[in-house]
Amino acid sequence: MSQLPDYLQFHSQSGNTGRLVVECTDGTSARIYLLDGNFVYAESGEHHGLLALFLSLSDQNAAVRWEPKVVAPKAEHNITIDELLFQFGQLEDNKQLDRETLVSMFGNKRQTSGIKLINLSQYDITFTVENTSFKNFEFVLKKTDTLVGRKDDCDVILPDGSVSGHHCRIIHDEHCIRVIDLGSTNGTSINGQLISNQLLQPGDKFLIGSVSLNMQLKLQRKISEPPKAVHAAPPVSGVTTTQHTDRIDPKILRRTTEKLTKPISWKNLVQENKTKTSSQSIFSKMFGKK
Repeated sequence: MSQLPDYLQFHSQSGNTGRLVVECTDGTSARIYLLDGNFVYAESGEHHGLLALFLSLSDQNAAVRWEPKVVAPKAEHNITIDELLFQFGQLEDNKQLDRETLVSMFGNKRQTSGIKLINLSQYDITFTVENTSFKNFEFVLKKTDTLVGRKDDCDVILPDGSVSGHHCRIIHDEHCIRVIDLGSTNGTSINGQLISNQLLQPGDKFLIGSVSLNMQLKLQRKISEPPKAVHAAPPVSGVTTTQHTDRIDPKILRRTTEKLTKPISWKNLVQENKTKTSSQSIFSKMFGKK
C-alpha cells in the first residue's frame, strides 16, 4: 500500500517545504513539491501538475521518500493537501484513476504559466501605489508578515475608503510572496480575480480594495569591506588599541589628534614646571623667587 497520502498529510500539517520522490511500480518516478505544506508543483516524465500527482497517488505500491527544503522549479498551483485528497477520493469513487482517464481529464488542460521561485532574501521587496490620492506612495516589506489596512495598528496604513481596517496580510519567506485576504469588505484581487490566499509575483495586477499596487524586486547591493591597511599602526602611548586587527582605529586617531593639537599656554608651562625639582630652570630664573 502506498504511503504517499500519509506523507502528504504529515508534511502538510507540519507546514513543510520540500519534495516527495515517488518510485512507481512501472519504473517511472515522480517528484511532488510542497511549499509551506501546500502543493505547488509535480512532475513525472512528460507529465506535470495535477496529472503527475494523481498518477502517483493511483499507484498503491509506490515507494516514497521525503527530501526537505528542496524548492520547486516553479509553482503552478497553491492547493491544500486536504483539498487534493478530497478530489482524489472523488476520482476513486467514480473509478476514474486509470491512466487514460486521468490523461484525458488533466493532460489536455491548459496549465497555469507558473510562478518562478527565486531566492527572495537577496532582494528588497517594494510596493508602489499607482492610483488614488496617495499615488506614488511607496513601502518596503521589512517583516515576513505584514498587516495592511486602514487602522493605526497595521504595519502599512492605506487610508482609502475601499480598504478595510485589517484588509490583508502580505507574507514572504525565502522563496515566495503570498497575499491572504482577511475577510475584507471590498476584497483583494490578483490579475482581476478576487483571492483568499494566493501567491504573488512581479508583473501581477494587485489590488487592495481599489488601491492598485505595483510590486518590484530590487537586488540588494553587496558592499565589500574596506581594504585593510598593509601595515598595522604603531601603538599610541597611553591609548588602548583594538586587539586582533591590522586596521587603524579612527577613535585612536581622534584622541591622538586632540592631544597633539591642544593649545600651548603659559598656564600649561607653569603646571609642568611645578613637577620639576631643579631650581635652575629658565622659567624659575626669570620669574621664580631666588
